[in-house]
Amino acid sequence: MGGMIGLTMAIRHPQLVERLVLLCPTISGRLSLFVNLFIGPIVLLERIPFADRLTSLIERHLLPITDRLMRPASYADRTGIPDTIHERLKADVRRPGQGLIRAECYQAMRANDLRGRLRQVRVPTLCIWGMEDNTVPLRDASVVADELPDADLRIIPNAGHWPQFETPELTQRYIRAFLSTPIKLLTVQF
Repeated sequence: MGGMIGLTMAIRHPQLVERLVLLCPTISGRLSLFVNLFIGPIVLLERIPFADRLTSLIERHLLPITDRLMRPASYADRTGIPDTIHERLKADVRRPGQGLIRAECYQAMRANDLRGRLRQVRVPTLCIWGMEDNTVPLRDASVVADELPDADLRIIPNAGHWPQFETPELTQRYIRAFLSTPIKLLTVQF
């Protein structure tokens, strides 16, 4: 949700945003078919308080199934994510109350479509996408390319929805270069 929130801030309150770094941002609200078919129903069930608690109880006994759903939605086929990071992310997803948060985020992503509004973003923007993102498909990267033609759009191979975990060195290098460039150099018009 960070990318959608950052873009919305840049559109509604441009004076508060100097530059943007976006990681696989939801632009159109159209999530992948995989997420809509397999993750969406579970997430929507988690909106109901009783069902959220029931899902949490059952999930502990079905961890292998949850893991089989989480991996293709989040990571590239040949991901380089270390097991320690994957275990930390799984534990974070299973914290109490996360089901309701996931459900609200899922609904917010699907309910908001920024297409046609990105041209209002007037700040330097770096947009990084995992080539194998199975949560927010690359078709949204095409919208960024069309509507933010000056954005620095980077597509990272062997990365899914979380390139910062799967390819941390490359992702950090792109971000460091972008953030360390003086803003006046990023805003120069040629």
